[in-house]
Amino acid sequence: MARGHYLDRVFTDKEEVLEIVEKAILLFREQGVTGERFADTVERLGFENVQEQLLSNELLVRKTENLAAQKHLKGGATC
Repeated sequence: MARGHYLDRVFTDKEEVLEIVEKAILLFREQGVTGERFADTVERLGFENVQEQLLSNELLVRKTENLAAQKHLKGGATC
């Protein structure tokens, strides 16, 4: 069973929350493995690494490239 972790930052603004969710989806798309659950991706990458990526803007900088990449095209569910 996966255990949740708190990020080192508290988000109180709706836009900040939506941006973190967007970054989490981009991270999962970019670094997740087909069929892997998000919690398993976090465990594999390490929470500290994931937190660092979510709190920076690097995932947003790579957003267009990430979305254009043809990833996970084996068929079936990818989440």
